[in-house]
Amino acid sequence: MNPAAVSAGELDEFRATLRKFATDAFSEKAAYWDAEEEFPKENRDLLAKLGHLGLVIPEQYGGSGLSILHATVFLEEVARVCFNTALICQLAVNGPSRVIEILGSEDQKKRFLPQCASGEYMFGIGALVVGKGMPGFEVGKPDRKMGGRGVAEAELFFDNVRVPASNVVTAGRPGELQGLRRGAHHLQLDAGRHGRDGARRGRRRVRASARLHARAPAVRPAAGRHAGPALDDDRHVDRNRGRSLCYRALSVIDAGKPDPCLSSVAKVHATEMAIKVTFNCQQMFGGYGYFGLLPLERMVRDVRMLTITGGTTQTQKNAIANHIFPR
Repeated sequence: MNPAAVSAGELDEFRATLRKFATDAFSEKAAYWDAEEEFPKENRDLLAKLGHLGLVIPEQYGGSGLSILHATVFLEEVARVCFNTALICQLAVNGPSRVIEILGSEDQKKRFLPQCASGEYMFGIGALVVGKGMPGFEVGKPDRKMGGRGVAEAELFFDNVRVPASNVVTAGRPGELQGLRRGAHHLQLDAGRHGRDGARRGRRRVRASARLHARAPAVRPAAGRHAGPALDDDRHVDRNRGRSLCYRALSVIDAGKPDPCLSSVAKVHATEMAIKVTFNCQQMFGGYGYFGLLPLERMVRDVRMLTITGGTTQTQKNAIANHIFPR
């Protein structure tokens, strides 16, 4: 899809439809996946059934062929109600399938992308497509995380795993890293989107907590009635500044002219802003925000990972510095 043809009105309509869908489908059990540390398989199955796991995959490979901007709005609205489900969507939209689409051979695209779009395949990060069940390939025990507990992460072990040449996405030579760097380059651009989407998760959660307060008048912000509006003003400014940076970076990616420096700038600003906004919102509600009476405690844990995953804030700042002061 031509990003230039995407109007603000179209995105707003798209967002409104998705907001209702995500709220109806995912909000009720959002806390459950975190508390039980259970993978939200039923949510993933629904996303696959509706074709939402192939949003940016070209139509000729079974996807919807939407723009990255559309996909990001989709991620925002899912993350607004369920962080763990949004992680599944993030992997589907901006994960290894994106690398296969950009760098893979035509045969690989035909073999792997339809299964990605249908939800049959879920990929890890790598320059090779390694299938579950290949001799010598094992998945370690998942580690317990601070947040995003419904989508586990674990070490992968490779013991003399033989991968067919047809599964090589980016080829390399011994002693060189060019093949890895090519894949990492595209994942880095997508990782920037992940961080930016995460920032919007933080912004949406603030609104969600405000609605909870409206439904439960007994829960009053500890900051008082005068401090609240000022904090809301600040959050509104932060949200719009972050969204402008993110959408600008996404637009150049959609236009086929990705700007790694701009992606890093957007990720740094949006993820740090997400933490600031979420923590401030928690502070407003005092003890209600700290204990499990509101979803803010879970949101604070979830949002913390966004400045770490996909390249830490420090890594992104190093990349920005290398762009400003090239060696």
